[in-house]
Amino acid sequence: MVADTLARLLPGGRSRRIAFVALVALMVTIAGCGGAGPSNNTTGTDDGLDGTETTDGGVDTGTETTDGETTTDAGTDDETTDAGNETAGNGTTNDTGTANVRVAHMSPDAPAVDVYVNDETFLTNVTFGNVSEYTEVAPGEYNVSITEAGNQSNVVFAENLTVEAQNYTVTALGEVGENATEPFSVLVLQDGPMEATVGDETTTENGTATENGTNATDAGTNVSGNASVRVVHASPDAGPVAVQVAGTDTTLAENVTFGTATEYVDVPAGTYTLEIVPANDTETVVTTVSVNVEADTPYTAFAAGYVTEDAPADTPFEVFLAVDDPEATTMDDSATGGDETTTEEETTTEESDSSVGLPVPPLFA
Repeated sequence: MVADTLARLLPGGRSRRIAFVALVALMVTIAGCGGAGPSNNTTGTDDGLDGTETTDGGVDTGTETTDGETTTDAGTDDETTDAGNETAGNGTTNDTGTANVRVAHMSPDAPAVDVYVNDETFLTNVTFGNVSEYTEVAPGEYNVSITEAGNQSNVVFAENLTVEAQNYTVTALGEVGENATEPFSVLVLQDGPMEATVGDETTTENGTATENGTNATDAGTNVSGNASVRVVHASPDAGPVAVQVAGTDTTLAENVTFGTATEYVDVPAGTYTLEIVPANDTETVVTTVSVNVEADTPYTAFAAGYVTEDAPADTPFEVFLAVDDPEATTMDDSATGGDETTTEEETTTEESDSSVGLPVPPLFA
């Protein structure tokens, strides 16, 4: 019918054939641009949480588009990590599971504190020298604020912190008084046998653990498996220190300065006497502490409190040994030094009471 119409409108056979071909081509073009029929275009969104791919036109180019960034199939991305390691925003769960977070109060002149996360109560009445149990949270970014216990308007810290699906200790250290020599701050540590981190930096310069060429397996009682131990310096008036294993040439940490954490050091499980010495005079033993560490268990030893007698608060220097394992009791009561006196204090979480164990007695008499 179309051909007959063209024959009447256009004289000459050749012209009619050309017009017919042109019309057919035009109809094919229009059909190709039409919206009828199913489309193989697949459109998705990726807000950085679930690794959803966005493709266009059903053509697999071997790349993913994520918020305007292009990554290859190999997972290379200059701006973000792969979906298995992404940090989700605003506390939204990603595919990697949950983070485990605890809080350590190591500020010697600060009162008991409450901790809020996104304006919701996270911990209450955390006192000096206590480390809370781990609490599961979704990986992501949170607004964390620390206030005087019972007085939410007296805020000593408020910042956004980002956590991934790992274990963390949020350590409050420094001083809150007007004459503070070390201002109040928060040290965020990743827990487990890895390098400790301060913010985005690895603390290796001032808190590097060494063994002075001595194999750590030569110290203490050898049993199956090793323990991992690190030291956090949280005493504002103590100078740089070193931590040695008594009776050996092994140094667990040297030149540890305030606000730094050492790397984990592997030692055989057993009981040890640790010596605290000045970093510049390792022959002078200031004090000792006895600790018992178990195989395949990571520990953090927090050195906190004041060394001097005329300190702003009556919180003498102590060492608090905490187990860096969400499935274990956080604080260890095996460490002793000087006259053994222990008190049990309790920190409460939003969900339930959480015993934080027994702090270690003062090291400096």
